[in-house]
Amino acid sequence: MALIDVNIEDRHEEITLQDMAEVVVRIVVVPEIKDSAKTGGKFLQLRLEVEGEPYAKEIYHVIMFPAPGDSEKKVNSRRNALADFYSAFGIDPQNAETEEMVGLTASAILKETDDEEYGLKNSVRRWNN
Repeated sequence: MALIDVNIEDRHEEITLQDMAEVVVRIVVVPEIKDSAKTGGKFLQLRLEVEGEPYAKEIYHVIMFPAPGDSEKKVNSRRNALADFYSAFGIDPQNAETEEMVGLTASAILKETDDEEYGLKNSVRRWNN
């Protein structure tokens, strides 16, 4: 008798999409605001899935918030990253609630990398606003 009654023969390997692929991604879990152990700053962690690609690995995307001690250039860059995210997903920055972001979609250009720890994975190169 099997330990559990699950057909493991009917499965697919998870895939990544090629570098520069243009896709639609969906937020699948309530985004979390976390503290960076490295910098002490805060960041928004997103978990995304690619629409129409049921076997594509989920994408984890981080948006850092400006932090005390950041240079003016870094503060501006982080503000731009947050503004691009809001724009891509159609989020009003004055009323952004993480609980309401689940299910929202945006167009993105992906980057494919080979990570030492996780192997091949996709990340968001840029949002198509």
